[in-house]
Amino acid sequence: MTTKAPWEPRAASVARRQVAPPYGAVELTTLRSDALVQPTSARVRAARALLALGAGTGLDGRWSTRVAAEDVSRRDGIVLVRVDEPIGRTVPVLAAWEYEVLDLAASAGDEFLVGGRSMARNRAGALAASLVAPPRHPRLSAPRLRSTWLVTHMAMGTRLPELARAAGLQGVTVLSDLLEFVPALDEIDALSMLRGRS
Repeated sequence: MTTKAPWEPRAASVARRQVAPPYGAVELTTLRSDALVQPTSARVRAARALLALGAGTGLDGRWSTRVAAEDVSRRDGIVLVRVDEPIGRTVPVLAAWEYEVLDLAASAGDEFLVGGRSMARNRAGALAASLVAPPRHPRLSAPRLRSTWLVTHMAMGTRLPELARAAGLQGVTVLSDLLEFVPALDEIDALSMLRGRS
């Protein structure tokens, strides 16, 4: 082995972050059904809140377990969820999840929407692990719910700057990693969009 080779040493490889795959529509419906048949009311609440805040607002474990009733508001008919650190912002709830978020906020009392007041770092993972799911049913995962929300917005055509801000993203790498899950438009619609027409 030589220390004076005529070529540059190979650059250290950079590990690529693995993005969680989104849930499909059938999986999401199954998760919603499974949430309602948990063995305790606390688990039902946790499952409903993780689902609504994940698939409805894109909040993963960093935020979903710390949303309180006072963080949910309605302005001009839009349901909003305010989150703090690590990246504070206000996120509009997808219309399909508005009722669920409002219902959870109305019944939360002085607890978080997921129940309790725990600030444990991995609370979302612990809550998801405590949920019961029949064999071959998908397991609830906060990162997969966040990916589902992101893909939903990309499929709807939400502009990237607004989506990145609502998601608390510093860049769009995560979004590019999810492009394979965004359904393609038919050719006529794609050509029309690319021409600048909706």
